[in-house]
Amino acid sequence: PAKVLALATPRRLFRAPEPIPARFSEQLPLTPSGRRVELSTPGWGRSTGLGTGGRLWPAAATLARWLSDNEEHHATAAGLGDERPSPPGRLRGVEGSSVLELGAGTGAVGLHCAALGAGRVVLSDGGGEAVLRLAQTNARAACEAGAVDPKVTNVTVQRLRWGAKRAETTALLAREAGGFDWVVGADVTYFADAHEKLCETIAALLATGPCTNSPPLGGRFISDGARTSGLGDQAGDKGGGGLPRGCPPRVVLAHQHRAFAALLSSGIDPGTDDALLRKFEERAQAQGLAVRTLRTERLEWHGLKDVSVLEISRGGVVV
Repeated sequence: PAKVLALATPRRLFRAPEPIPARFSEQLPLTPSGRRVELSTPGWGRSTGLGTGGRLWPAAATLARWLSDNEEHHATAAGLGDERPSPPGRLRGVEGSSVLELGAGTGAVGLHCAALGAGRVVLSDGGGEAVLRLAQTNARAACEAGAVDPKVTNVTVQRLRWGAKRAETTALLAREAGGFDWVVGADVTYFADAHEKLCETIAALLATGPCTNSPPLGGRFISDGARTSGLGDQAGDKGGGGLPRGCPPRVVLAHQHRAFAALLSSGIDPGTDDALLRKFEERAQAQGLAVRTLRTERLEWHGLKDVSVLEISRGGVVV
């Protein structure tokens, strides 16, 4: 019996687990049109071929809420006649801007930016074809459902693996000579082993040079080798900007604090520190980047799953 058990156990232990059920898209806030961006979220696990990219994670909803609040704040300021110029590298809001989402997965955050009226959105992910197809499917569905207006926003999906020396990064920066207005990402700090390459990519995106007085570049964005939603080809005449080209983008990420994981991996008291966040901050500092917290949402009463919205800047200063 012992031998039979020994032969049978490995097959049971190493079988691909069933996907963990995804959360519903009702976590996302309403768009200005009164709709939500509805997403296909097959779940995550090896059996889906999507890895962690097939689920709508809480950090995405937190970042979408912050973006909505930020947009409302600037709209209110404009309505009150606040015409003071934004500091270099800052936008009044997402509307009319160009947005790059890192580690897009389902595309939730980038598509929410599209629903807020961004002129151009690139959903990027370093995963396989299944993840890219999922983002493309969600982009098309958002346009067909009316959550995203293809006459206003051009949405593309592109593979982008992190790292300053990656061919995808080099090609992206070559095509995007003026850079992006916004770089967003939710739960992209989950794997500590990826922090160095993530920070390299962010540093490369931030190193777009000082602001100039040149007008935003016109023309729609249909990148070579990129996948379009098929519904955004009319969008690009706005050029996607609120800033002169050459200003560094505003980089905003959402990080979930997963305190138990930090405790198990490092032995650090989850009530006093977040080892994963600390490691990310160390990697960022090594790249000459600064990290500051804009907001923290408590998702559960115990506070062990809080999500923080982080802003990443270069030069150690955030205006």
